Amino acid sequence: ARVIRRYLAVYGLAFVAFAGTLAGLNIQQDPYDVFASFKGKPAPIWGGTSTRMAKAYALRQQQPDCLILGTSRAAIGYGSAHPGFAGCTRIYNVGLQKAHIYELRRYLEHAMAEGEVKRVFLPLDFEMFRNTDVTIEGYSEDRLAVSPEGHRQAFPLNEILGLALSLDSLKLSLMTLRSPHPATPWFEPSGDWNDQTLSNVLEIPKHGAWGTSQSATRILANLLGKQGAYTTDANGRLPYMSELERIVAMCREHGIALTMVIDPVHSSYHELLFQIGLHDDFDAWKAQAGKIILANSPGQKVWDFDRRNRYSEEPIPPHGELARLMEGFWDPSHLRHSLGDHVLNVALSGRDPMTEELCTGAAATAPWSQYNADRTELILYCLDGLKK
Repeated sequence: ARVIRRYLAVYGLAFVAFAGTLAGLNIQQDPYDVFASFKGKPAPIWGGTSTRMAKAYALRQQQPDCLILGTSRAAIGYGSAHPGFAGCTRIYNVGLQKAHIYELRRYLEHAMAEGEVKRVFLPLDFEMFRNTDVTIEGYSEDRLAVSPEGHRQAFPLNEILGLALSLDSLKLSLMTLRSPHPATPWFEPSGDWNDQTLSNVLEIPKHGAWGTSQSATRILANLLGKQGAYTTDANGRLPYMSELERIVAMCREHGIALTMVIDPVHSSYHELLFQIGLHDDFDAWKAQAGKIILANSPGQKVWDFDRRNRYSEEPIPPHGELARLMEGFWDPSHLRHSLGDHVLNVALSGRDPMTEELCTGAAATAPWSQYNADRTELILYCLDGLKK
């Protein structure tokens, strides 16, 4: 019996030593960009695979009073340092790739439970309201402070322990030891995309704006073109429009200043909608959003930046011109800060030299090919590739 006890004691000590070493390495290397958020100050996110997880924990640590809430367009195109947010003491950009309106409503509830949110900037995108891929890989209800039923949830200690002790974390930690972090993170401590890193992630130095646009168009076509993605209910309404109603109502009931815009997109985005057969659905979506907002929050203003102007009509630099970028967009979907700053100027203060052009120009409801018959090659190429 004494030998067995001694064996168990040695085994136990060895296990504790191994677990401690494993946890120490994983916490130090922090491959999912989670543990840094517990170190007392806002931390950057160094990679893109764990953004949903990392931003959920960042909201717990930072307890922001102002939020930028949206898809990757929000993370890439709108900066938290814009002077329009001067009244905010802690602002965080919750822009998430392929974010769904349901997911954004849940992150808003999470932030409200962890801190006192006073202002929300919500740029609306058509893709947010799809019926498919409502939650995607990386999203978890359990790590949010509030359950889907509205009850306070316990801190997700099981997930934290799993991240510290899992062999998957160890594998990633060893990879980061072999390949240290780049000089700049993917996301700043504020949740904004880092422009320098973004250029490299999009492989612009290698493929130029044409290659980046080709990749973005394929992703959009896959997301928008799924069967049933925009099937309406018996009243001709997209089912997840109710999530927008809930966000508007939540902000009104809690005294949160809510600013909404229809995101600007490059005109080639509308050509994609025409080719897929969704342009009428897009127009119906904008009309439905306006009615919901006015019905639930009378006097609420929504800025529609989906207009034809010098940014939206700018030609995509042709293949081979690697050094030339568009002025307002990285690709047909993602705006640059040069355009995002104008949007924020108008939406947050109502004042900008381009207000008239950005907000009162012709609505972008005609196919791009009607105005750019010689420049539809990109869209048709990407759609043709999807059929193969």
